[in-house]
Amino acid sequence: VFCNAVWEGDHERVAAMLNTGKFDPNGCHNVCGYATHLHAAAHRGFKKIVEILIEHHADPNTQLRYIGGYPIDHQQEGDTPLHVAARAGSTSCVGVLLSVSDTALTNARGETAACVNSSAELHALFAKHEELLRSKRSCHRARSSLPA
Repeated sequence: VFCNAVWEGDHERVAAMLNTGKFDPNGCHNVCGYATHLHAAAHRGFKKIVEILIEHHADPNTQLRYIGGYPIDHQQEGDTPLHVAARAGSTSCVGVLLSVSDTALTNARGETAACVNSSAELHALFAKHEELLRSKRSCHRARSSLPA
């Protein structure tokens, strides 16, 4: 039931079900193999469901593991929800996931999420995110070198 709500993009039902405390936001998603609910929502481009799952502490860094079965739409073992959203071309989901994901994680092919789609728009999102991270690290270094 919960898997269907995620797969169908019914964000109101997903939120209501999670609010009962009876459903695991990190559970295995039965509709699409060995992915989590967050992988499924990212694959389908359901930004609102991605946000709801993250609000309910879904792990954005869970990597796909296949034990038999086949990945959907060329997903790779080791893909995170960010990889899946990028591969699907969902800029809205990528935008949400960038703020909570480890962008350095690689899949079984050694690809980071930034490498799985050649879209200029997605590359610009990843570049902007990396620039922001560099700026934050630079500010942190500057603050930590100030006299006490």
